[in-house]
Amino acid sequence: YGTNSAVIIQFANRVQEAVNQWFAKNHPDREPTKLIFFAYYETVMPPVTYDAATDTYKAIDDSVMLHEDLGVMYAPIGASYAHTLTDARNKEAESAIRGWNALTDNIYTWLYSLHPSHAFIMIDTFEVMQENYQFLLENGTTFLYDQTDHYQENGSSSWSSAKTYVMSKLQWNANLNMEELLEDFFANYFDKAGNTMKK
Repeated sequence: YGTNSAVIIQFANRVQEAVNQWFAKNHPDREPTKLIFFAYYETVMPPVTYDAATDTYKAIDDSVMLHEDLGVMYAPIGASYAHTLTDARNKEAESAIRGWNALTDNIYTWLYSLHPSHAFIMIDTFEVMQENYQFLLENGTTFLYDQTDHYQENGSSSWSSAKTYVMSKLQWNANLNMEELLEDFFANYFDKAGNTMKK
């Protein structure tokens, strides 16, 4: 199939079907538990073919279409988060996202807006996060986790706090006005020093 994700899908489809049958027999009044598997490292690429003439992706065969209750957690660990997911430097990530969208409507995406090994160094994603969120929304993402450096034990930089605030707002509505969000953050986080800090 050209990618290790194919066998994961085939296996997970069987597990999801078994879970659904168990719920139907033992708890017919309840919705079945919906399962999710990771598309990560060796399983990041979906088993799809690309048609350049129509710029579309399709499943290699029916066995790799995800069960309607099964979801995929797509985690593009190799993407460059200082650039949009549609940037030429992120061609693999863009192709993967669009490919997964051809296989399911249940896409969960995990982004990395931080340096995991150097968390005090901020990655500036202010210019790209909104476009990335909109692109993901247009391509089937129903859940988004954008990991950033808000968890630092000794506190994050003020810019990390601004990023976390804007990210949290855009994850609820990817079409909000970025400039208004930043104005709101600086005015309320820094109070009278807001204009100076923003500058």
